[in-house]
Amino acid sequence: MKAVTSSEMLAIEKRALEELSVDTGHLMERAGKALADEFRRLPHAKRKAVVVCGKGNNGGDGFVAARLLREAGFGVIVFHAIPIDSFTPDTRRAFDRLPEDIATLPLDRKEDLKQRITEADGIIDALFGFGLAGGVRGLAVEVIELVNGAKTPVISADVPSGVVADSGKVEGACVKADVTVTFTCPKIGLILYPGAAFAGRISVVDIGIPRSFVEEAGGVNLSDPARLKALLPDYDPMQHKWSRGGVLVVAGSAGMEGAAILTARGAMRTGAGIVGIAAPSSIEPVISAGVVEAVKYLLPETSSHGISMEAVETLGAVMDRYRSVVIGPGLSRDKETAQVVRGLLVNIAKDIVLDADGLNAYAGEIERLTERQGELVITPHAGELGRLLGVETAEIENDGLGFARRAAELIRGTVVLKGARSVIAFENDLTVNLTGNPGMATAGTGDILSGAIGSLMAQGLAPHEAAELAVYLHGLAGDIAAENLTQYSLMANDLSDFLPEAFKKLMET
Repeated sequence: MKAVTSSEMLAIEKRALEELSVDTGHLMERAGKALADEFRRLPHAKRKAVVVCGKGNNGGDGFVAARLLREAGFGVIVFHAIPIDSFTPDTRRAFDRLPEDIATLPLDRKEDLKQRITEADGIIDALFGFGLAGGVRGLAVEVIELVNGAKTPVISADVPSGVVADSGKVEGACVKADVTVTFTCPKIGLILYPGAAFAGRISVVDIGIPRSFVEEAGGVNLSDPARLKALLPDYDPMQHKWSRGGVLVVAGSAGMEGAAILTARGAMRTGAGIVGIAAPSSIEPVISAGVVEAVKYLLPETSSHGISMEAVETLGAVMDRYRSVVIGPGLSRDKETAQVVRGLLVNIAKDIVLDADGLNAYAGEIERLTERQGELVITPHAGELGRLLGVETAEIENDGLGFARRAAELIRGTVVLKGARSVIAFENDLTVNLTGNPGMATAGTGDILSGAIGSLMAQGLAPHEAAELAVYLHGLAGDIAAENLTQYSLMANDLSDFLPEAFKKLMET
């Protein structure tokens, strides 16, 4: 499934009108029926509906829903934008078809609105659709505040009023929906935060536009369990640990031993046949105590207990048998260690996952990441990507999709921009991952992810496929962990412990 921008949705609808001779009124009827059907599914046989309608086609969807609910015996009252002459033609036709026994009141009758929504069993929000470009202003702000203040179930049409469909931005007032019935396909603003937090449960409804129109329009991919299940590696009964796939983790420094341990655990739990940890020699006892299954390689170190340049030759020999390498977690920002990172990328012909301090070695010099022999996946959070690109973190957070795409082009590789909705960018494709929860915002979870990506690459997946599958499983493990432990108590190690359950759940899809 894909999510689209408002301009892409308009193009999809235009194509349907031109190629299929489907008129807007027909689409409006289908959309309104979907809203009415969803209202009828509200618990406890809800019978009183308030429908709040804007002047655009979204309002027309609301008018159709109001008519169908009344015909089904529901008590319905409609509040509409003013003046009526400002309605789009199709919206005006839907308004004119309302039964005479439906009361229709202008939205500026705020006291009436307040009373009616307090008495209602449910509200349909059809104020704005996917065309909202900025913040809500004027009378609509007061209307939205009344809707939210009623503590009554709310069903939003297409996009909750106040969410910018192209970005998920919320500038000021916004309807807090219990359910959003979105037509044809999700809009990007429903997927990205903060908009996703206002959407409630998302119901995607077919209103008669072929799915192929959406697929051909562009858009952003959403993580698809069925497709990701097909990427799971197949195991050969005759394989051994090296043929199954080895991952070398170059990580850790004094005080950051846990990063190496967590990365190795992520790789092991994701199926690697063998995992090696190359780390400064002085921290070996801590690493050995934390992960007994990994092979340890003790490296020369700097005075601050980071990896020194003397280690490059050792690492070159060690890497020969490993298929993929994870570089960066907990390495420190030691200048000499940063030189080691840059030297490894230039000189080793391996698929590499670069994370954390490995990324910091290229701060402001992202173009240099093309100076390498193997394929590359980088896994920055917004701050790290900002340092790579030389822009403020807030800019990255404001346009994560755009900056992830830009970074993927610059490095000619795969970018995993970690966040509330992690984004995987590769060539012209963007995928938004839908698993995960706020409990995962804790130290070390990114290390587990880096290890998981490296593991799947070692088992033969293409870098972008390994990234998509690992991000999905990582988030799913977090969701299962939160169900068992609560989001409050979730720790990074819990993700590796629940990865087996995540695999099982995906396999059963």
